[in-house]
Amino acid sequence: MEKTCGKRECPLWTKGPEVPFEKGRVNKIVGMGESPGKWEERKRKPFWFEADAGGLLRSCLKEVSLDYGDHFWCNSARCRIDKDSLSAREVTDILACCHDKAIAPIKLLKPKGVLLMGDFALRQVTRKHGITKQRGRWEWNEEFQCWVLPVFHPAYICRNMGLRKRLVDDFRMLKEFIDNDYAPPKVSKRRERNYKEVEDISLLIKEWEEREETVGFDTEAQGLDWLNPNFLMISAQFSPERGEAYEITLHEEVSQEEPHAFEITWPRRSGKGKKLEPTAVFIRKAPSFDKKLQSIADFLSSEKIKKYMMHGNHDLHTVEAAFKREELKPPIVRNYRMDVQAAANLYDENLFKMSSSVNYRWLSLM
Repeated sequence: MEKTCGKRECPLWTKGPEVPFEKGRVNKIVGMGESPGKWEERKRKPFWFEADAGGLLRSCLKEVSLDYGDHFWCNSARCRIDKDSLSAREVTDILACCHDKAIAPIKLLKPKGVLLMGDFALRQVTRKHGITKQRGRWEWNEEFQCWVLPVFHPAYICRNMGLRKRLVDDFRMLKEFIDNDYAPPKVSKRRERNYKEVEDISLLIKEWEEREETVGFDTEAQGLDWLNPNFLMISAQFSPERGEAYEITLHEEVSQEEPHAFEITWPRRSGKGKKLEPTAVFIRKAPSFDKKLQSIADFLSSEKIKKYMMHGNHDLHTVEAAFKREELKPPIVRNYRMDVQAAANLYDENLFKMSSSVNYRWLSLM
């Protein structure tokens, strides 16, 4: 079988043919996928139109008035990577062997923008990983002096068609980029993020009650096991709108010599790569502890404030454990409208998988 790659150390050496690039009419945009599929191997072209991923890519581009033939297309690996038969280490080695060829078109063409489809493409160009968290926003790449837009790979969308609209929305961003003379459109009057740690939210509670506000509620805790006697509620967060949040801290980690410090035992690693071992941790209550705990009770028991939570079951158990630890009666929670992650699962199971990144964006849909 024909093989042009000179990387004998590559795990795919002699395993299959290379699939070259496909030039477009303009080439100011480079679209990079992950690796060829069976159709692409057969036809020696990336994103062959008869393949599921190639057909979906073209239809989504057409939906936002973009033409596949206008742009330059390539893959982050020129041979097919069968993820099911290869280890993570082998995949990493393959991407390393293909790195120079993968970025060659970007160096040669000096495009205005690069569309990174899938995690492999993201890794090759930006050295980052985690396409779910990175997708859907333009970022300037210093190495190649161009803009990059990470998006889901069409093959992934073929397996999760509930996310097709997200791919179309991302391609719409690409269309706006091209129409704006190859620059991300500037967002006017961008809301500044306002995250504050506060000692008291009693005045905020009054304001939220007057407006019958919708507020997101979240907790941070020492682990997940609320039945463990060492379990502590560290802080609580309140978000009345996107870009705005308030945090109150209940417990702080301190040195053993700190006044009012008390000891708990919690699993921790003593060094990189080592197993979790029971460790003595010294904690103290944060200033205004009693007042803060009461404000959480006032917030949760308010009938006028609509409450949305992420992992609400855990948050409510965390609050209950915090009050019981102080030998206080836990508050009765009123006007609890929705667990965001549970709602995401009902709406689309793929949103449930990504709900940590979706978070309170759901509030804007209500």
